[in-house]
Amino acid sequence: MPDALGRAGLWVALPADWPGRGLALRVRQPGDMAFLRDLYRSTRAEEVAAAGFDPIAGALFLNSQFDLQCRHFDAHYSLGGQRLIVMAQDQPIGRLDLWQTETAGRPDLRLVDLSLLPAWRGQGLGAALLVAVQKAAAAQGRSVSLHVDKFNRAFALYRRLGFKKVGDTGASWRMEWRAGRSRHR
Repeated sequence: MPDALGRAGLWVALPADWPGRGLALRVRQPGDMAFLRDLYRSTRAEEVAAAGFDPIAGALFLNSQFDLQCRHFDAHYSLGGQRLIVMAQDQPIGRLDLWQTETAGRPDLRLVDLSLLPAWRGQGLGAALLVAVQKAAAAQGRSVSLHVDKFNRAFALYRRLGFKKVGDTGASWRMEWRAGRSRHR
């Protein structure tokens, strides 16, 4: 299926061991919205519970936040992107949203979202996807940028994979990776 720029196929090559493990990527379909809503709720459930929401109020709040996120992504990342679903044994387990942009006059591959269901976190899948994104960006002569909440555990992973802090928005850091830059250890 062609992407928004008229190219066929996925931008990111699968990590080499994924097909043998029953893992795959596919382009997001309109029927994926219920899964994406559940996935979003799973990524924010801990912080909503810690804020003292009762289960019904927390679910309503997370649904409204998901709707706002969808509107924001559609308004700001509508062209030049690829929305992918991470699959395991033909079942969705995560998402990967990428956009091609220009940052400070340089071509950039923006990682807008990478999320996995709780049962699939901590197994190296997110790291493998990030490395695949880095390889795709390097092949295209692009950097990779992202925003990460300051208290998100993924910050350590991004640093380990060579991302550097390049901006501070208050609640989050803007991070960037460029090919040839040494990794942080």
